[in-house]
Amino acid sequence: MPQVLADPPDLLARRLDEWVVRHREPGDPIAGEHPVSDALERMNPLRELLHLEGVRRELWASSAGAPPPALLAPLAEREAELEEALAKAAPPNEAGEHAAAAAKARAYAAQLRGPTTSTCGGEYPARGIRP
Repeated sequence: MPQVLADPPDLLARRLDEWVVRHREPGDPIAGEHPVSDALERMNPLRELLHLEGVRRELWASSAGAPPPALLAPLAEREAELEEALAKAAPPNEAGEHAAAAAKARAYAAQLRGPTTSTCGGEYPARGIRP
């Protein structure tokens, strides 16, 4: 799996915007300086969480051993952001579960970004599953 897929969505959109602007041809419709990102809508947070889980599983399936922490950490960080947003929008009886998942994802991302990564192959804490 290309490493670029682990980049934050905003960075990918910016790169796509730059590519489209560089490769415009005469006669192309005028789409401004952000032709890709202006047309994007943010994915539903729950769908994005499922997508991130699928990307993580693909990383594990395509790696010999544990995937590189540099690929897993951005996924965990984005999951934390999504869980925090869900916690803010959730009814009180559900907010705690999302806040706890966000904290676990942040801790996992910090572990992956930390000086040692020997334990990063274990259980993915935010979802409580092994990849």
